[in-house]
Amino acid sequence: MSELIALCGIDGAGKSTQASLLQTRLRASGSSTEVLWCRWDPLLARPAVRLLDRLSRRGGAGAGISDSNADNGDSRRALKRRLLSSRLVRKLWMILMVLDYGLQVAPRLYVARRSADVVIVDRYRHDVLIDLSAGGELVNTPPALRWLLPEPDLIVILDVHEEIALSRKPESPDLTYLEDRRQLYRQLALGSAAILIDASEASDVVSESVFHAIVTNQAARTHK
Repeated sequence: MSELIALCGIDGAGKSTQASLLQTRLRASGSSTEVLWCRWDPLLARPAVRLLDRLSRRGGAGAGISDSNADNGDSRRALKRRLLSSRLVRKLWMILMVLDYGLQVAPRLYVARRSADVVIVDRYRHDVLIDLSAGGELVNTPPALRWLLPEPDLIVILDVHEEIALSRKPESPDLTYLEDRRQLYRQLALGSAAILIDASEASDVVSESVFHAIVTNQAARTHK
């Protein structure tokens, strides 16, 4: 089975750019390489997501126009925390996420790993769990999701300050949204074999660091 590399990090960290640069470099070195974009696009959970948006907008309806985006973001986060504090709601949401995300990504991943030496996933199950955990503690991966989506051979977390990320991707909700997620990614790096790479540098400098991490990981696997 091919090598599986996950590029993770907050919006604006440069995951898609690094995935493309890495694919070009690996192909030039003779490794057939595929990139899969694995953001969660809710299908089964779409009605719940829309309801959450509608309720949060209603909660921030009294806000001034200039602060509406920030207020809506705060309302959405507060409502999400309140709902997920219920064990039943949290369990149902996790089931939806496993079915929605796992069953979408698993077949694509299986096909790609059968045909390529290296598969790079731009986002993976870790990113989905961090979205779910934002504003609280980092949740564990459900066993069913571990079964559907195997552990990568290498997790690269592209770390960048939330202000830089927002300047790169201004359509992100707000700084709090990015800050919450960045702290969880850093927590993930401390508690796993993930490699944390400073992504604030120029893309070619970051690419060199990512490639070095992959080569080092490959060498370590070979000598096991």
